[in-house]
Amino acid sequence: MTRNHLINKSKQKVRKKRVIRNREPSKILPYLVMFALLILIPLWQRLFTLATRWSYLKVKEIEIKGNYRITSEQIRLWTGVKEGLNMLNFDLSRVSSVAEAQPWIRSVVVERKFPDILSIQVEENMPVVIWEDGGNLFLMDEFGFLLEGIQEKEKYSSLPVLTCLKKMGSKAGQRCPFPYWSNGLSVVENIRVVMPEIIADVLKICILSEDQVIIFLTNGRKVLLSMSTSRMKFPLLKGLIEKIPDQWQTMGYCDLRFDGKIIFG
Repeated sequence: MTRNHLINKSKQKVRKKRVIRNREPSKILPYLVMFALLILIPLWQRLFTLATRWSYLKVKEIEIKGNYRITSEQIRLWTGVKEGLNMLNFDLSRVSSVAEAQPWIRSVVVERKFPDILSIQVEENMPVVIWEDGGNLFLMDEFGFLLEGIQEKEKYSSLPVLTCLKKMGSKAGQRCPFPYWSNGLSVVENIRVVMPEIIADVLKICILSEDQVIIFLTNGRKVLLSMSTSRMKFPLLKGLIEKIPDQWQTMGYCDLRFDGKIIFG
């Protein structure tokens, strides 16, 4: 028998030994895992119940930050949190969702700071315009939500007024029912970016349709605008006003609805 044959034979024996050593996993392992879970789950539930009754985890301080218009007392009332509650005894996501249902609140982040501090970080909605509907006035945010009804707009003189030709039955706490409210916000934004110096002269922006808008200015002046050309026309109008400021102040109307033209009258 050759040497090579002996080597190959010895390798086969080693392989056989290795095969013999590979055993199947124990069949009782799943039962052991199940038994452990049956013990640990009730134990964990019992420990959690005891923790919710532990006086060491009672809320002693509630931090509320980011609120400017809304009082801390209102936020506490909406969320239902108060001192003395156990830190584990309330659902943070439910607290956030209840608070965010309020018109003035955009988002709320609630965090436990063990052992006894509850932190509430608030982001409020900010009004950007006043929405006028049939003589009723509402503060409106950038997403079209009517935050609150107001009696007088003089208190918010820095906010332009948006309106339309029809009475829409607007209500505080709901989105603006007029379908083209975003066009009015787009006009306001263009004015603030391109011509901020005239924002104080804007009395009202009337949205006639999806494309047609009238801007009412002080001294009875009007600017007729087409949404399809507004981005292009505002820079041109700004340059024209700088060249003929006297005519801008005495005009009756300025028509920006036509391509390549700005018509004064």
